[in-house]
This record gives sequence, structure tokens and C-alpha cells, in this order.
Amino acid sequence: AKLKQVHRSANMAWSPVPHSATLLATATSAGSLGDSFDASASLEILSLDVANPSADMPVVGRVEIANRVQDLAWGAQGTRSHGLLAAGFSTGAISVWDPELILTHSYVAANHRPTLALAHTHRHRRHRPHQPIDRLRRPRCRDANPLISTTERHTGPVQNLSLDFNPIQRNLLGSGAGNSEVCPAPPPLRTTHDTDISLARSLSLSLSLSKIFIWDLSRPDTPNVYTPGNAQPSSSNISCVRWNRSVPHIIGAASYSGNVVIWNLKTKQPIMNFSDPSKATRCRAITWHPEQVRISRTAAAAGGDVLFTVLATAATATCVAFEIICASEDDASPVIQVWDLRNTQSPAKYLRGHTRGIWSLSWCTLDSSLLLSSGKDNRTICWNVNAGVALQDVRTNPGIDAITCSR
Repeated sequence: AKLKQVHRSANMAWSPVPHSATLLATATSAGSLGDSFDASASLEILSLDVANPSADMPVVGRVEIANRVQDLAWGAQGTRSHGLLAAGFSTGAISVWDPELILTHSYVAANHRPTLALAHTHRHRRHRPHQPIDRLRRPRCRDANPLISTTERHTGPVQNLSLDFNPIQRNLLGSGAGNSEVCPAPPPLRTTHDTDISLARSLSLSLSLSKIFIWDLSRPDTPNVYTPGNAQPSSSNISCVRWNRSVPHIIGAASYSGNVVIWNLKTKQPIMNFSDPSKATRCRAITWHPEQVRISRTAAAAGGDVLFTVLATAATATCVAFEIICASEDDASPVIQVWDLRNTQSPAKYLRGHTRGIWSLSWCTLDSSLLLSSGKDNRTICWNVNAGVALQDVRTNPGIDAITCSR
């Protein structure tokens, strides 16, 4: 049953912070126009109150931005009570905001442009902030700017579904885009045990001509971004970037060519790549199994073989750290594939139900048997992954992204 609705052409991200898990951030989508043909853009935070009979979600924070957003991610960065919001733009820039300051007052930055060259020269237009919202802490400074930083590293547009915060080492953000660039090589990687694996100054990885960057947001005002080397020739762009939820230095990247590459940030090398055996799919979205597996110290120290060492320490034959789901946006083959990385010769399971290409996937973190998918056929389907069947089929508007709430 429909609980709430919001009329927006926007990218969305739920708050990952437990005490504010019912907050939803929306940022005006690039390539879209509202009913009034207004070209303005904003970043808003809305509140979900299921006890309220109203179908609307009130706006509890808002900031105006000059450019529309390609993708939006919300991470639980440990030093800030509401984490961090990151948005990618068609210019290749990524901006980082403090949600706490957006929640406590509205801030207009109409002159802001997401480019590094203007970051030190423009002046923000400040408007008198609104009164703080009940139950929310006052900002650290009344005139503080919610925008923390804007940095350009990508030379091509940041792709939709290509921003993802690391769920274990929460100061890390992965991003993907098209085209290639050459950046300084990273310093040597320092490692310890378990989830305390230190990616300190972080890394950046390349998938052919499509670039993946790893951003260390320990200091979000001056993020560290590096790359291990030059890109290799290819013509395919990144379509999706997602972190493994059990091993903090394992990240997956999908490209429109259909290939999925799994990278190890310790060794700065891909440890495997796979694709549909029939070559009939164009991979649009990927998602890892949402459950976290406790990794032993032996596995944590295994370097390039860490994902496979998990198998040796697993108590059962099915280890969720290996499970990844891919979705095809090809209208001729709108299929969802469930892969077990211990055998990439063919998918372990197929989910069929969409009649046109699939836009997005979201694997429920509270119940790993549930998966949401949205497609170009204007349908959002809830699947039972274990049984391989569709549980519910909802008609939606075009261009819908499916995301599940963590609460």
C-alpha cells in the first residue's frame, strides 16, 4: 500500500544514520524539467512519518544549487551527527554537504558552480536562515555554509548509480564516470586487521577509459583522491559502482559493455571480471548481498585473495560475501542475474518479469530475501530472491529509481 508520495524529478538517498533513518534526501535530476518548465535546482531533506495520515512528506531542510544532479549518495561519516551528502554533476565535479546544516536552516547558494576553478573566487548569496526545527540541534555557526567542498577529478559526467559510500570504512566514497584522466599515484597502502583496515589516503581505480575514484572524506573540506596509473584503451563507460558489504577494500564496477570488474584496493588490481555468457545484456546496475560477514584476521591479511579466503573461513557452502546481482537495461534482454563469484561461468539464477530494460536495483538490508527493481516499462517489482519469484508489481512513473529504507 502507498504510504507517502512526493512529486519530484529527483535523485534520492535515505539517511544511513540510525537516529535519522526516516529522512530522505532529494536532489533535482539532470536532464529533467518540472511541470512549470523551471530550470532551477535544489537539494532537499524530507521526513517520513508513518503515523501521520497525510500522504505528503514535509520538507525539513532545503538548499538551492545552481546545477542539477546526476547522482546522490548519503553516507554515515562518523564525525558528523547526520553523516555527509555527496552529489555528482555532469561536469565531473562532486560536491559534499553537511545534512545537519541543511536541516537546521535553508541556505541559498545561487552563484555556486560545481567547478574547481570557481571554488575560490565566487561569493555565496546568504539569506537569513529559518528558525531551527524542533528536536534538531542548532548548527555550529549561524551563517555556516552546508556546502563543504566541490572537487573536480572526473573529466566526464558522473554517472547515475555511480556514487556509493563504503558501508564499513565510512569515510570512503566511490565514484564512476566516463573518459580518462591522469592523476598522481597514491602513497603505499597501510593495513591492519578486520574492519580497521586503513585506506588512509585512499585510492583511485580505472576501468578502461571509464574512471573510478575512491574519495577519502576524513576531511571532507579537502578530500584525498588518487589514481594508481593510466587507463587502458576501451570505449565503455561506468554504469554503476558498489562496495562489498563484508570486505571493505573490495569494490565492484559495471560498465555499459556488460562487464563487471571486481577490484581489490590493497593490491590496486582487479581480481576478476565477468559478463553474461550470451553477451546479450548491457549491465546497468549491480548490488552486493546486504548482509555483513565477519571476516577473520587471516582473511583480512590475505591481500589479493581475501575474497576467496572468506570461502575457507565460511561455516557453510553459501557465503553471502560472494553474491552480487546485475541488471540489464537492454530492452531485448531485460533480465536480472544473480551471480556467485565462486563460479562466474554463468549466473546462479535469473529473475525475469520486466518487459523493458531495468534502471536500478535495491537489495533490502533488513530482509535479504527482498529485492526491488525498477525499469523502463514503468514498473517497480519486489522480488523474493531466494525463491526467484516476483511478490509485488507496482506501476510507476518513467525513470523511477528503487531504493529501500534501512529502517
